[in-house]
This record gives sequence, C-alpha cells and structure tokens, in this order.
Amino acid sequence: MGCCGDKRAQFREETRSQSSSSPSQTADAPDTKEYKPKTFEYTGKRSLKIRGSMTGDTYYFRFPGHRLDVAHEDSFAMMGEGDLRVVSHTDD
Repeated sequence: MGCCGDKRAQFREETRSQSSSSPSQTADAPDTKEYKPKTFEYTGKRSLKIRGSMTGDTYYFRFPGHRLDVAHEDSFAMMGEGDLRVVSHTDD
C-alpha cells in the first residue's frame, strides 16, 4: 500500500508528462487571452503590504485610498482581502 507521498509524487510526474507531451496545444489555442491588471483601492486605516499569491510580487498600499494595479493572477486572492476593493476591471 502506497502512502500519500508516493501518490503526490506520481501525480506530479503525471502532470509533468502531460504538460511536456502537448506544449503546442496550449501555445496554439485560439481562445488564449492575455489579461490586464485590475486596479485595487485600499480602504483600511493605515497601510497594507501584501504578497501576490501567484506571482509573488509585493503590493504596498501606503495610505487609505491608495490605488495599485494588481496582476490578473493575483487579483482573485486580493478580492478576499477585507480592506481592498476593485475599482476597475481593465481586462476587456
């Protein structure tokens, strides 16, 4: 009986082989869309420094009302922050 570690390693190997076996399908996909950043406004009282969950970029909201563009990949996690609100959707 295999343990969880063996199953995780097997899953990682399967996903690596799937992604390396068909790279042209992803690159040639006609519905591939490049997403633009979203603008967030800080509504807290002091300042907020937060790290993007996907890109690892650091976003520093210096004061209440400060607005920053946040990478599309990080924007979903930012929407969960109580002191941040989306002020624009620029991915039209």
